Amino acid sequence: MTLDIRKELIKLITIIICLVFSLQALAQRWGTAFPTDTEIAEMDRKYSDQAIMVENHYFPKPGKFNEVLALRTAASKLLKEFGLSAGRVTVTRQTLDSTNGKEEDIAAIVWHCEYQNLAALKKELNSFTPEQEKKFQKEILQKMKLLTVKHKRTSSYVVFE
Repeated sequence: MTLDIRKELIKLITIIICLVFSLQALAQRWGTAFPTDTEIAEMDRKYSDQAIMVENHYFPKPGKFNEVLALRTAASKLLKEFGLSAGRVTVTRQTLDSTNGKEEDIAAIVWHCEYQNLAALKKELNSFTPEQEKKFQKEILQKMKLLTVKHKRTSSYVVFE
């Protein structure tokens, strides 16, 4: 590959990275899919006394499903050992792809945990001691990054049961 082609390729990759990271900001400005920071703050103000459910979705690399499942289970046991909420670990098998109307086989490990309200979630997140945080980082998070293609975290207020 010539030097000019490499330079152009690096430029293109840089542009793509910038676009990916600015997509949410652009979408907010254009009034599309993503809520604005103001809308999120309003939602937190309105629903902060409601129960809140947090979900971490882990998408394993090919052949790493069992390792991700075992590591997520170990993470929950470690949280319990720390005196924190261990949550529930589930396996998602398939989802509906709305763009083509077909179900696609997927494999994801999902950690679910419900908290009494937003304040309880924040209190728990802030209750990690430095030693616990270091142990969790070393034993779980560093390994999980090597085993997964993607990680997605969501939180949802419970507004009706």
